[in-house]
Amino acid sequence: MRVAPSLCQAYKGVTASDLYERYHGAGGQSRLELDLAVASEMADQVNEAVSEAKGKRDAKGMVSRRNQRRQAAAQVVSDDEALQLLNDAGIID
Repeated sequence: MRVAPSLCQAYKGVTASDLYERYHGAGGQSRLELDLAVASEMADQVNEAVSEAKGKRDAKGMVSRRNQRRQAAAQVVSDDEALQLLNDAGIID
């Protein structure tokens, strides 16, 4: 079993000597099992988030969302149009 690479990947910045000090001695096995369970859960969450995000990366969907944003922006009244509407309503002179 390759323990160190998976733990080092889950806990960035952890060196092999840190792992040796942490797991060598009394209670090391139980700490190792707990850390492996946490690392596995972290990996599962990352994989789940990545798989959910993959659906949002397709080009057709990206173009569609961009066009929706453009349409929404086009529906916003410009400053000149707002002033004209206020003038027409007699609110401002």
